[in-house]
Amino acid sequence: MVKGKGTKGMWGIVLAAVIVTALITGMGTWSYVGTTEYNTGYAAGLAVGIARVRVDVPASLTTTLTTAAFAHTATVDSDGSVPTEVVVWDVLNIENTDDTRTAGDVKIMLYNPVTDKEGLNDNLETDSTEFAVALSGGTFKIFDGGDYITNGYTIGDIAPGGSWSLNVSLTLEVAAAGTFQDAQSYTCYLYIYQGDADYSDVVSFTVTT
Repeated sequence: MVKGKGTKGMWGIVLAAVIVTALITGMGTWSYVGTTEYNTGYAAGLAVGIARVRVDVPASLTTTLTTAAFAHTATVDSDGSVPTEVVVWDVLNIENTDDTRTAGDVKIMLYNPVTDKEGLNDNLETDSTEFAVALSGGTFKIFDGGDYITNGYTIGDIAPGGSWSLNVSLTLEVAAAGTFQDAQSYTCYLYIYQGDADYSDVVSFTVTT
């Protein structure tokens, strides 16, 4: 009786050990699979996050105007009129100094779509003021008839190391007395907008009348 009882007890212990081992193994497998799936998902999410950040980061551009000054002191008479149309030119230089990023969907504008700021002083926003970008293919106005051309002039993409030089002009057309103010100096702004990153570099210039 005692011997038989001991044998049954031994088998019970063995069975319990087997069950415990199976449970531990199963938990370990579940833990490994779960961790692997989590890591895989995290890595995928991180990759998407990095891709989005890269898309949103603008390229580093160096943007300058050669003189950054449009002198119309001889254009405007003392009564604020303009008897003869005069065009003053400058050169806009844009260089992508970034090592890896392309500046995407670049536009030249007098209106900043990021901040809704307009580039000309209010006293220059007249029907007799024109601001334009000139290339071999023609002249493209970005301010005309008292209105900003909100799409500006599109350059497109500028790869790392790429550069552009463009002629820009500020024209004061024939105007009646009181249209402008004589002997004034205005600080104005040109915007180099990267559409892909929704970012604008700002180039300041002075207009004297």
